[in-house]
Amino acid sequence: DTQMALFTSYALIRSKLKNKGQYIPNECMKEFSDAYHKWYKTQTQKQTDEDAGILMGNPDLFSRRFPGKACLSALSMEKLGSKEYKINDSAGGGALMRVAPIGLAFFDNPDTAFETGLNNALLTHGNPRGYLPAAGMAYLIADIIKGNDLEDSVQETISKIKEYGQD
Repeated sequence: DTQMALFTSYALIRSKLKNKGQYIPNECMKEFSDAYHKWYKTQTQKQTDEDAGILMGNPDLFSRRFPGKACLSALSMEKLGSKEYKINDSAGGGALMRVAPIGLAFFDNPDTAFETGLNNALLTHGNPRGYLPAAGMAYLIADIIKGNDLEDSVQETISKIKEYGQD
């Protein structure tokens, strides 16, 4: 989970650098896909001389530390999940555990944090019990950082999840 959060942060940083200092949700999704495939490599292969950079160059990341089965299975497929393509029926917590950086990145727009967290979670988790909590966590973090009261943010997050779940 920690490794996936690191690769999420890595993807957000790469996206911001490529997009003149801005986070663009669709561009972030491309970076998430690339970053998570790199993470998958750390869990399924040995490090090679070609692996370089702050994450891939770290030999400690090339060690399995109980990665989630849903993430491993989804990332082994040719196509990742999306709103249109539910990759599996996983309701696990792996997506929830990696989205905190998304809430931090989109702190100025909790709705965008929700959508980005949702789309990120759908890459590997196709069950609403897997992707909606992740979207909610990204929203909650963004809303709190934006300056809203914790109790109000929790209630807004619950409402947002319920609203989305009825669509």
